[in-house]
Amino acid sequence: MKKNIYAVSLFLLLTGAAWAQSSFIPKNLGPQINSNYDEINPVLSADGKTLYFSRVNHPSNTFGATDSQDIWFSTLQTDGSWSVAERLPRFNQGRYNAVLSTSADGNTLLINGVYSADGMTWKKNGLSTASKTADGWSIPMPLKVSTRGAKSPASMSADGKSIVFSFAKGKTSKLYVSELNEKGKWTKPKKIEALSSATASEETPFLLADNKTMYFSSNRSTNGSYNIYKTTRTGSDWITWSAPVALNDTINTAGYESYFKTNANGSMGYFSSNNQSLGGADIYKVKIYEDNPFIIASGKIQNQKSSRTLKGKAAKILVNGQPADSVWINADSGTYRLKLPMRKRYEVSVVVPDYKEVKDVIDASEIKEYTELNKDLKAEPLTFVTVKGKLFIKNTNSMLPPKSNAKIVIDGELVDSARVDKDAGTYEVKLPHGTLYYMQVSAKHFESFPEPLDLNTVDEYRSITLDLLADAEKMAIVSGKVINKKTGRPWSGNPGLRIMVEGIDNSAAAIDSLLGTYDLRVPLKEAYVISATAPGFYPIAETIDVTHETNEITLSRDLLVVPIEVGQSVRLNTISFDPDKSELKERSFAELDRLAALLESDKAIRIEIGDHSDKAGKGKLSSARAKTVTEYLIQKGIAKDRIVSKGYGGSKPLASAKTEEGKAKNQRVEFTILRK
Repeated sequence: MKKNIYAVSLFLLLTGAAWAQSSFIPKNLGPQINSNYDEINPVLSADGKTLYFSRVNHPSNTFGATDSQDIWFSTLQTDGSWSVAERLPRFNQGRYNAVLSTSADGNTLLINGVYSADGMTWKKNGLSTASKTADGWSIPMPLKVSTRGAKSPASMSADGKSIVFSFAKGKTSKLYVSELNEKGKWTKPKKIEALSSATASEETPFLLADNKTMYFSSNRSTNGSYNIYKTTRTGSDWITWSAPVALNDTINTAGYESYFKTNANGSMGYFSSNNQSLGGADIYKVKIYEDNPFIIASGKIQNQKSSRTLKGKAAKILVNGQPADSVWINADSGTYRLKLPMRKRYEVSVVVPDYKEVKDVIDASEIKEYTELNKDLKAEPLTFVTVKGKLFIKNTNSMLPPKSNAKIVIDGELVDSARVDKDAGTYEVKLPHGTLYYMQVSAKHFESFPEPLDLNTVDEYRSITLDLLADAEKMAIVSGKVINKKTGRPWSGNPGLRIMVEGIDNSAAAIDSLLGTYDLRVPLKEAYVISATAPGFYPIAETIDVTHETNEITLSRDLLVVPIEVGQSVRLNTISFDPDKSELKERSFAELDRLAALLESDKAIRIEIGDHSDKAGKGKLSSARAKTVTEYLIQKGIAKDRIVSKGYGGSKPLASAKTEEGKAKNQRVEFTILRK
């Protein structure tokens, strides 16, 4: 049956989409196998790689284009397609040639016809078997089964002991069975009455490997066309069968369907139909049931934030909260492959160290056949990194000492959340990733510079080691003599001498009691009030201002101590006022607090507070300033009858008032011990 090009093109247009549908929908095997001629009787080899079928009235057939039927075959390609069909070189000597079935092991073919002893000549209708050899197939050996001389579609059972076939007796074909008896003879065929219809034919039987299930075709439907039916053997014999049931209407149509065969496990059917064919009857493929009832989900394991594939991670996949059974994870490539039973809905997540789970869904509840799908799984990264390291003194292997009270500074701000182990000289801090930081350590008597830490390209948790360095602060070295103001001589021999910085004993100061000298180191960038003190003496404080120094500097400064005796005067160097005002500046308070402490410790002491101006003519201001100091001491709890205040103005200069240096020396506040 030739068809014009328009008809074939229209068919391909209409059916192209259908070919891509579910395997449960019959699929035309296409022009590699089907043609404008009838293709019938498909038989799949046991390994599923060769499809035998018969092509009717093809010009290349042995008997040409008229009343002929030869065996053709196609082989399965590596891409899943079938090769262009070829005519089988063997077993095509007769007019009606067919491979009827194949054994479960694939080593035996049941073919139509009886052949001569040399296999070169087709003699008559009947059944023969051919066995696989090293060179191909053996000479067909006849089976002594009576088919009454008719061409008989037949199927041999998996154990090779039974054959079901059909042939016509009168106007209709019926199904018969012959069994191999104990003597190795085939019994006389018995009609299978349970499957027989009074007016219709039963043809093209096919037995599954279970020896219980059989398909056949019959025209018993209301429209009289051939459809495919299924039946099950219900007894131990081959005569008792269940009532035939027509296959669903996705397979059976109003047209012609016959020659239904399956693969080895019965999951895939092959049959002949003229419904929407390329021409005449074509061979179709349809899935009967899913023999691999799973889905395969595969994809990448990715960072949810950046979509970066997580390679080299020890990932685990959870299904419904439990470790997956059938899963393969390639850590090097950051990919996975997960096998799941179909017809269910799953909650899937991936567990990656230092990441949070992100639950996702694989919905296979409506999937009815084996499916491979792509599904990338995400893991949510922790939003921070841990930065830790040691706190070194620069250019040494030594840690910062505990007394340096090291703290972590980031972007110029002290970070309270940083953990510093001062004894071990280590730190640890958590920082959000995705930005640039400048880190440094702040430590007493040490200086450091910011160290950049670039986390702009970091998109996951990491533990980062970054040692921080601090250099010993540049220092001012202050040295001099400790002098007894009363005698004008250096301190000598008396114990208890101490050097004070900002009123606190500086134990690091070096003191030579025999020579009366001291040596003190203080960091730059500050101003300090220093003094010497000893039991029975009152210190005269000196200010050392190294605020603007940038390099180490050596300063010489003698420190005076005044014996606490009647008549001794002590200059209070850190007392200061705003110009032409009598209000005390805040920096004066520490000095006055020390004086108040002296008076509190010895209540017999009476003093005079004397204020001296930088030049003459400021007597009123001088008196006001002396009074302000006195009032401060009274507010500190010192009885007012123990203090006398007096403003001397410029009446007692220590130096010429013509120079700024002289003026600074003249302007002063002193206290004098009046009684003790």
